[in-house]
Amino acid sequence: MAAPSVFEKKHIDPSRMGKIESLLVHFNLPAPVLEGYRAHRGLIHAIFIGLIILVVALSLYSSWHSQRIEKSATALATALAQEKSALGDHLARLMNTYPRTNAALWAEIELAHLKMEQKDYAGAVGAYTVLLGKVSDGNPLQPPLLYALAQAQEAAGKYDETIATYEKLQKHQTYQFMATIGLGGQYEAKKDWVKAIAVYEGYKARMQGQAVQAGDAVTNEAIAMLDEKIALLRARQ
Repeated sequence: MAAPSVFEKKHIDPSRMGKIESLLVHFNLPAPVLEGYRAHRGLIHAIFIGLIILVVALSLYSSWHSQRIEKSATALATALAQEKSALGDHLARLMNTYPRTNAALWAEIELAHLKMEQKDYAGAVGAYTVLLGKVSDGNPLQPPLLYALAQAQEAAGKYDETIATYEKLQKHQTYQFMATIGLGGQYEAKKDWVKAIAVYEGYKARMQGQAVQAGDAVTNEAIAMLDEKIALLRARQ
């Protein structure tokens, strides 16, 4: 007499089956699958329920996150519409209510700008420094924040720090000309004509190559401006 096959299904009264087991039988799954389900029914049900909870939780989080972004954007628009005297309080409240949002980051930037307008240069330097610590390399906010920091440092009389910041800004192509003018200006303020000329001539050499390749009228105009600065500085030596 042949031994029973593992694929031979045992008869079980349908009334004793659960809905999931009845469904598996309906699809005519092999006996090992059915036996495995019966042996680990509790674990399988727990996993299934866990997956449902996870999907629902993710859906609720996504909805909450979207609403939070919308509310924070509205709060930012409302704050920026306030009078200067109340602007700081509204921006600070937004940052506390909606931390780690883009709106909160913009509010922090506006607060730093506000410190500059109020001539709190030391406070602005600190604020821009903190902001730069929050943006990574490659973030489009980094160059304008570096430029704002350099201006705040210059206004605060921190000339060596200003030079270091402009040198960092020179690494960003779009801001190279502004950084060069700012950096050269710092050396001019220190009456270090040699370094100021070196800064202008170094950037002029790079721009001349670009002008030859592109025939850019704006670049040629910038070169003429640098030539004028260099000539004036040479006359002071």
